Amino acid sequence: MAKYTKLIGTIIFTLITFSVYSISQGQNSTNQTLTLSTIEGDPSYIDALYLAGYAFTNTDSDDPSFVYQNGDFTFLEELSFLDKIDHSTNPLINKIKDKHASFLRGKSPYATFEENKERIIYASSRSDIYWSKSTANQLSVSVLEKSTNKETTDVFSLPDNLQKSDFMNLRDVYITYPKIYFTVGTSNPSTNTEALSVLSVDLEDSEPKLKLVREFDSEFNDTNNGNYTGLSTSNSRYLNLNSTYYSDEGESTVSKMAFYDYSEDKILDMPDLEKLSSPVVLEAEEGLYIAAAAEHGYTIYKADTAKSPVALSKITEISGSAESSTLYPTFIFNDSLYSYEEIYADKNSTSFIQTNDLETGELTYRGKLTSNNEKDENVYFSLTEFELSE
Repeated sequence: MAKYTKLIGTIIFTLITFSVYSISQGQNSTNQTLTLSTIEGDPSYIDALYLAGYAFTNTDSDDPSFVYQNGDFTFLEELSFLDKIDHSTNPLINKIKDKHASFLRGKSPYATFEENKERIIYASSRSDIYWSKSTANQLSVSVLEKSTNKETTDVFSLPDNLQKSDFMNLRDVYITYPKIYFTVGTSNPSTNTEALSVLSVDLEDSEPKLKLVREFDSEFNDTNNGNYTGLSTSNSRYLNLNSTYYSDEGESTVSKMAFYDYSEDKILDMPDLEKLSSPVVLEAEEGLYIAAAAEHGYTIYKADTAKSPVALSKITEISGSAESSTLYPTFIFNDSLYSYEEIYADKNSTSFIQTNDLETGELTYRGKLTSNNEKDENVYFSLTEFELSE
């Protein structure tokens, strides 16, 4: 009988876990319904819209996280136990899971994934991998060939000239197969120095090896590959470099900003950048654009990177719907600008999604995020993902 003790214990634990989960699901089912209502324009602009985030009320005690895809909202608390375990707010990971679930095994959901017609590429720090025993200053790359379903994994150590660093953290990744670029922060206690460096590897080399591309000047001590909404801009060709300093109270100040081009290995000479407020890089097939915060929206500039210094030409201005609104530029697709707007008035917050023609600024779609909750409370939306999914 003793040999069955472990099995019986496992079965009992599983039954208790599912029972507790089922009871909690019944008690904590959400009391609100989310909608994205078209106010004006053509709703086809958001046919492929993907949102992830939180819908908070003043008295929320449940998990308010949600996703919006294929025109429907889903609260994560409403998913089944197994679906909740497997779910990711990254739509690409969910897409990979449907057809290539085994490729995700043992990989961090917070790493960088990229997919093209032939393969899926994964890049991360070894310290991101769950239950990894050897994580010291190593980077990992996995590639799945779709035609053969064959996976290869390479683990790279820091180049010799960075080996004396006793700490490494991964700041950014840019994948353009067969090349992969990593921006890492390193510290060297023996010299009491910290540095940001760009490393690269060419996976088609006969013996792929991590190489040092460049070390940035010490004035650049931070990166911010996201925009001032907090929304990520993953796998971007351009790295946002900052000179960030912290006061004794912990408040940060950015004294200098620049953009580094991975493909060309150069910091863009853009003197007009210093004159702009909270500039954000927006990449598109049409070229490189800079969005700068304005009083009630933002101004869009097109960057001519063929010139040195880079020339910025004003394209259009995009305005919010009210003086109390804050409009955030997020991405460009098919000559359209996609933005997220927040209006805060009378202690209430309202959120909107809008699209504008890239060249003319004409409003082409505007929709409102709303909640019909039973308690008739104001709902505050916080987005963590805002993109288009295939």
